[in-house]
Amino acid sequence: MSGIITSLGSILPTASGGSPTNMGLSTLAGNADTWSADAVWLYRVQATVSGTLQNAYVYANGTNVSVKKALVFNAASSGSPTSADTYIVSSGIITASGSAGWNTAAFASGNITSGNYYLIGCVMSIASATQQVLTENATPLYYLASSGYFLTPPADAGNVTSSSNFGRISMYVTIL
Repeated sequence: MSGIITSLGSILPTASGGSPTNMGLSTLAGNADTWSADAVWLYRVQATVSGTLQNAYVYANGTNVSVKKALVFNAASSGSPTSADTYIVSSGIITASGSAGWNTAAFASGNITSGNYYLIGCVMSIASATQQVLTENATPLYYLASSGYFLTPPADAGNVTSSSNFGRISMYVTIL
């Protein structure tokens, strides 16, 4: 059995065997939702494996070209975002091609632990046009429009507490 040995000697499962595991919504949701620039959009997921973040994938459903970064936060609980939900890492820049499809960028680092909760989502560049993304009704989609989040993501998710009835973005991260 492969895994990470914890300080107590137990073994946590990892995304082993060379194939990455997806965390998030890797299918196409049914609603088109328009994002504004420099807004953070997050939804809560629970990790099923331990490992290192590899790539972020976001499905853009519009013809406007947009520039985004994926964000990952530790989540202190399965409830609404709080200041205890701390920032882990953002991906490289994800540039939409101008047509509908999956867009991707790599993470430079970031560790995920099986069983823990995380907030994953995106922030769009202030210079980008509005972009449609696909969302579905599920767990709440939390958001906050502010200034400067594309260049410097918030240190925690404590202010990202407005919510939408659309619960998940067609967006996922891979863990290896």
